[in-house]
Amino acid sequence: MRESNIHMSYPNTVIVQHRNQTVFLALPEGASWRDARHTFASLMNLDVNRTLLVSFRHPNSREEPVPYADGETVDWNGGSCVRALSVEVSADGKQVLQEPILPPNESRGAVPSAIPLPLAMNLDAWNPIPNTEG
Repeated sequence: MRESNIHMSYPNTVIVQHRNQTVFLALPEGASWRDARHTFASLMNLDVNRTLLVSFRHPNSREEPVPYADGETVDWNGGSCVRALSVEVSADGKQVLQEPILPPNESRGAVPSAIPLPLAMNLDAWNPIPNTEG
């Protein structure tokens, strides 16, 4: 069996936090948020019509997350990763944000490694910062 690395074909990744799960969506350049939403819903076995992706925010932030428009192209901001949160839309139209239970991804410098950058960034959020002060 031959192993392939999808990040070689699609180097851009949307990292979606959905409750206690992190989902990595490898997407081509020029992908829309509709592509990301449909890919996420199919991977998670969710109803695509009741699933939204919104801007990622720190769990302690009071600002409301902004839903991404389906027709909008994913803006990679010069990088290769964009974070998002999932929202489920109930039958009555109410949007329920699926708050992440995972620790926030603090902004730190990326270190080159054999691990794809999106995965390395997410793993970095789990590693405590060592106390180097004596």
